[in-house]
Amino acid sequence: MNKIRISFGAILIASALFALFRFEQLQSIFFVLSPDGSVTPYMWLLLRMMVLSFSVVGALLLFWEPLFKLLEQLDIILNRQTLTQFLLVMIGSGFLLRLLSLVLLPLSLWGDYGCYDDLARQWFEKGDYYNGELLTAYWPPGYPYFLSRLYLIFGDSPTVGAIANLFLGMMIPLLTYFIVRKIWTESIARWTMLIIVLFPSQVFFTNLLASEMIFMPLLLGMILIVVTFNENIKQHHLYLFAAGILLGLATLTRSIGKFYIFLPSLSVLLCSKKYLRSGILLLLLTIGFSLPVVPWMIRNIDAVGEATINTNSGVNLYMGNQPSSGMGYNAPVGSEFDVNDPALEVWIDSVTWARGIDYIVAEPMAFVKRGILKLGFFYATDVDAFEVGIKKAADADQFNYFLPLAFIAQSYWFIICLLALLGFLFHFVRDAQFRNSGGWLLLLTIIYWSSIHFVFYGNGRYHFPIVPMLSAFAALFIVGRLKCQRECAIGKDKSISGQRDQ
Repeated sequence: MNKIRISFGAILIASALFALFRFEQLQSIFFVLSPDGSVTPYMWLLLRMMVLSFSVVGALLLFWEPLFKLLEQLDIILNRQTLTQFLLVMIGSGFLLRLLSLVLLPLSLWGDYGCYDDLARQWFEKGDYYNGELLTAYWPPGYPYFLSRLYLIFGDSPTVGAIANLFLGMMIPLLTYFIVRKIWTESIARWTMLIIVLFPSQVFFTNLLASEMIFMPLLLGMILIVVTFNENIKQHHLYLFAAGILLGLATLTRSIGKFYIFLPSLSVLLCSKKYLRSGILLLLLTIGFSLPVVPWMIRNIDAVGEATINTNSGVNLYMGNQPSSGMGYNAPVGSEFDVNDPALEVWIDSVTWARGIDYIVAEPMAFVKRGILKLGFFYATDVDAFEVGIKKAADADQFNYFLPLAFIAQSYWFIICLLALLGFLFHFVRDAQFRNSGGWLLLLTIIYWSSIHFVFYGNGRYHFPIVPMLSAFAALFIVGRLKCQRECAIGKDKSISGQRDQ
């Protein structure tokens, strides 16, 4: 095993050196990965940064033993603190990191983030969800509504939304801590919280008006209630009903949440085969889910002529499933349809749904191949918070301060993904104690998000919601590895002591 680890580490470092000095030879490979053949300077720079980040992962593998000796000391520090001390240190340091990000880096309002700001201003001014002069349902309403209420109270400045991100962002590691503590152990929960508090993309998303920032506390709140109370449904049915409401609100923020409602029940089935409890749980979640979602869908009958949560799902499907699909946001779709025209949004949604499905049915093998590549794009990068700065560097072919930050974020992301994979393989798969209903729910969440973007399209921003779950599996591996390390040390001590006695 050590030989495999060292060999793999050496290969990763060699790949990084190759990208540093012979990058032009990698470019021909990347053209194959882009079916539409449109590769921008920004994409080239992302590819180079990704491969260079392999060097950090390679160094981790080469210096595995001394690294875990250091982590053992950190583990002692983490676990000897009282709960109050630990939470105060984590919340304080996490808040400070996010505040520094907000103070030192510019607020980004490009793309969707600027659209959210504009839609929130219109809601604040007109009292309903408008796009121009017409009512809209294009984007799910949750985040624009949330921003509009902040603007109503504190003034219509995007900085208000960014300040709210300081508090929303710290709810993510805190809620994840309580979830993992309930599912597994205190030590794994503490490592999970530390990983998320330090996660670069989680920190730098403070500077984006992104719907994920309100979506994640809602989803994690729902998961926390489910893993806490699903064992005794009869006694705690009101809590599970409330969990359904949170999931409904999360779905009104990002419509990807609408099929998530089946996962808690599925996790119960996978763990215990208790069909009645699984069915009652699904029923309670569905009733709660319907309370916020159904009124919004009824509103949309009058507003846009269709009972729907949002009207951009078809466009997103078509972007990832047509001959010129480039795996990410596809410009030809935007030029073919005026996706910003609220008068046509229902028609465009219907047409693009049909075209996307027709392509999948007509070209099933192409759909599968594209799906694999879309997953590649989904997991490949974690630098969306720096996209504007990286694009400027790529277009001008000049170094700027966004690049080292992006390199750190990318390297951290790859390391956590590697540790999460190891946690799944060496602990979740091998040890039944980790395969409780909560553990299954964490795994199903990762599978669900990956599957959605296998079908639609993927980029780095879209894996933001599974960072807490990946962090939990990474923490599972770290704690398991440290435990094995201690047991081996104790075994050696006993062996030496026995030899002395003889």
